[in-house]
Amino acid sequence: GNALATIEDSYAATLDSFAANNSDVVVVGSPSPKIRMSNLSPRSLGGWEWFGSQMANLRAWAESYATTKGYSYVDGEACFRRCCTDGDPNNCTDGGGIHPNAEGQQCLGDCINALLTDESRTHDGICASGTCTSGKNGTACSANADCDVWVRRF
Repeated sequence: GNALATIEDSYAATLDSFAANNSDVVVVGSPSPKIRMSNLSPRSLGGWEWFGSQMANLRAWAESYATTKGYSYVDGEACFRRCCTDGDPNNCTDGGGIHPNAEGQQCLGDCINALLTDESRTHDGICASGTCTSGKNGTACSANADCDVWVRRF
């Protein structure tokens, strides 16, 4: 509802501000928090449950906004699933499950670095026979774009 719209408006203003001062903008769709419920007090639980449930919506909005504005995009959740130990995003977060740990920071850095340095292509997704064979490996797809972890638009 309104809280998500406020976050989106603030995010859009920040991105557009960066774009006004830089030639290239890379939007990173944040991974969903991997909340360990036992670490939360009953008072904070409701807020984090709401936030966690909205991350997929916020990532979808960020990807759409990046596409509309011509900004590059990295799907942080897909990045975590691709390169965290055992493909488990929980292995890329701190003990509280909210912030990326060293592995998570390296993972996101590697995805962003691939976007910035792989000059042979503008995206990393490949869909073959209904399954992603590059990018979001193993995910069902109908087009290459369904498999992208990153898209470069500069």
